[in-house]
Amino acid sequence: PPPPAPPVVITSIAVLPFKPLVDDSRDASLELGMADSLIMKLGSLGNITVRPLSAVRRYTDVEQDAVKAGRELRVDSVLEGHIQRLQDRIRVRATLFHVRSGQLLWAEQFDENRTDVFALQDHISQRVAGALALTLTGDEQRRLAKRYTDNVEAYRAYERGRYHWSKGTGDGYRKSIEEFQASIA
Repeated sequence: PPPPAPPVVITSIAVLPFKPLVDDSRDASLELGMADSLIMKLGSLGNITVRPLSAVRRYTDVEQDAVKAGRELRVDSVLEGHIQRLQDRIRVRATLFHVRSGQLLWAEQFDENRTDVFALQDHISQRVAGALALTLTGDEQRRLAKRYTDNVEAYRAYERGRYHWSKGTGDGYRKSIEEFQASIA
């Protein structure tokens, strides 16, 4: 028999902006916000390099090949997600690929109430960390689960603010300030 394949070693990851299953149901701030939240959570762990939002934000095309994007970003793994909304429910499918081989390392589907985006982000980030086989300290586990607010509307305004800020335009900055102020209020 052939020798067993060497274990997959993951030292870097790119979290691509999440995409809708149907192109006409886009919510750019939610799609980018999910990626941004996961980037921040995984980046806080310290034992894996996570590409920043500025590096991945151009990969919003629904037809984007995640493995190809991972190669362009020069990472070991890439996380891709799809969002589907129906009334007050949200379903997220997340998949983690090994870039060099194109191998699917992990996939999972999450169903939550639309109002509990935080729980969804917490579940995904914890499961991705587990899929990456990271040995988490107690402090790292707490950082993964940390929520900065329980107010969904405040968080959605914050996500929209981050989305507009990342455009890097005068109009984007003005809109982001309005959304950040709404989030604070």
